[in-house]
Amino acid sequence: MESMIRPYAEEVFKDIVRETSKEFLIACIQDGFCFNKIIDMVLTSMIEDIKTLVEKIAGVLMYA
Repeated sequence: MESMIRPYAEEVFKDIVRETSKEFLIACIQDGFCFNKIIDMVLTSMIEDIKTLVEKIAGVLMYA
């Protein structure tokens, strides 16, 4: 599971640093609520991506 989450989380953290600062990211990680919220958003994004992929595959299979 971690190997699936890590690439998404790394991209999110890189984007946060680009949009804010490294200091902000460090403070966020140290604040459990902020960190958990980011991980929650990462998981939600992954689930949405997987749902979209499944819908596309199902659509192709229906017409195969």
